[in-house]
Amino acid sequence: MARHMIQANKEVFKRLIDKFKEFPELTTGDINTSDHVPRWISTNVDEKELLKHSTIQEKTLCLTDKYIFKINYKYEVEPFTQAQELQLIPVDAQVTIVQEEATRMQEEKEEQERAGEEYVHVTTGERFFIVLPEAQKFTEPFMRGAVNQINENAGLLTLVWGEGAYPLSELKDYGNQLIETVFGRDKAYEHKDLSDFFAPCDIWEVEEELYNKPPYAIYGGRLTQVDEKLNLDFLIVTKIKIRKMFEDDTGNIISEALFRGLTSTHWSHSFLEFYRCIERLYHIPYLKQLGTSLDSIKSTSDIASIIEDSLGWKPKEEEALIKLIQSLDSSFIGYIKQELNIFDPTVIISPDQTERLLKQKETNRAKLQDLLVDFNIIHTEGRTILENTRGFVIEKQELLVLSFSKYSNIIQSTVNEVINALDLYIIDTNNVDSENIKIKLIDDLSEFFYQQDQMNIQEKLKYDALIKIVARDLYKTRNNIAHWRPIGDNNKPIADWQKLIDVTIDIIDELYKEFRDDF
Repeated sequence: MARHMIQANKEVFKRLIDKFKEFPELTTGDINTSDHVPRWISTNVDEKELLKHSTIQEKTLCLTDKYIFKINYKYEVEPFTQAQELQLIPVDAQVTIVQEEATRMQEEKEEQERAGEEYVHVTTGERFFIVLPEAQKFTEPFMRGAVNQINENAGLLTLVWGEGAYPLSELKDYGNQLIETVFGRDKAYEHKDLSDFFAPCDIWEVEEELYNKPPYAIYGGRLTQVDEKLNLDFLIVTKIKIRKMFEDDTGNIISEALFRGLTSTHWSHSFLEFYRCIERLYHIPYLKQLGTSLDSIKSTSDIASIIEDSLGWKPKEEEALIKLIQSLDSSFIGYIKQELNIFDPTVIISPDQTERLLKQKETNRAKLQDLLVDFNIIHTEGRTILENTRGFVIEKQELLVLSFSKYSNIIQSTVNEVINALDLYIIDTNNVDSENIKIKLIDDLSEFFYQQDQMNIQEKLKYDALIKIVARDLYKTRNNIAHWRPIGDNNKPIADWQKLIDVTIDIIDELYKEFRDDF
């Protein structure tokens, strides 16, 4: 065996020897626990290759006694020398592939010979493996990038079992079992003979993209599919959303916080961990504002003033959260309102706003007088006046849209409303005076625009108030947990926690999509 393989096997049995020393009361008699006795785990050709050329590149303690191992296997082979490789390729394609490879090799050889180099052609590559705690019965890929489950690979098990951080099992009668199974003989052992002495694991071959993700994202993705390993009964849709974030770029940024929220033992702790994902974004709206301001700075004192005014040297948490929520799409805010059963807030237009609206109404009225200056309907019976008025207004509709662009979406409906109002006006008053109809027309149009302005301000006030309600509810819940203010959260129904956390996950996902370019 290669030195690497010998050492790996020695480490496995040394760990078992050290464990046996914890049972001094057991008779050793003819039992030989020397680490010089030749012992190894039997492997086939492929398993030997993996053990020989694989290395543990990373090990991470995600939970108590729950390590994640990343194993990298690098290989060098002559192309198409192994029959298995060509057996995977249809016969009619093999000739073409071999010919193309031969042509490429010949070109490489001629190029290297011209450069005075010795021609050597080998194919190199890598394979990637993840070792997760607890063996799972299901073999379907647990997240995007998981290729194949290989829990019975003796080569990789030898490598992992020999790693000191890998936990031993909680086997009852451990000492006697060691005597009976291991130290009563020597030489070759099947990996199944030793599996009871080590904690079970799940070994997956994975694509490089998944391999390069943080361990918390990988283990967290697996846990979203194993209900019995989670302490809290998350909604299925919530676990799917969390797994998708682990799979996407978001998981590379906030995987640890997402993982801790997923594996929490109490709903309040889970919410707090997820909320930390939002806290990480507090600075972004302020720094964006700062960046915009810096475009026009003139002196270092201006910079100091901008930083102090914009940041206050650090983001104010509730205000920062409001700014973050403001960055979300209005339809998504509507979704949050619906999911959290938030009622429409009551808003009042301030006197200052009312004064501005009235000034705008007078401005609009003056513009309408200029626009309709040529209005002149010949005195005739009412119905003709009405139709002539309708025709005149319709002709002016394009000019109305240009002159009152901010009302363009309601011009058509406004014209119809005004004409209907004129119809009633003419019938009720029997007034066929052109100037009176013109005044009525201008008054009605300016009133419609005024009402639209009022409605727009009310909607804006409601929307701003809704954003503050959402932000303050989240922030209040966070503070009650972080500062332990017992106000009944412990008695919150599980269904309420499930819904709150599901919506929080949605907010996190939307925010990290919004600010993806800021990382």
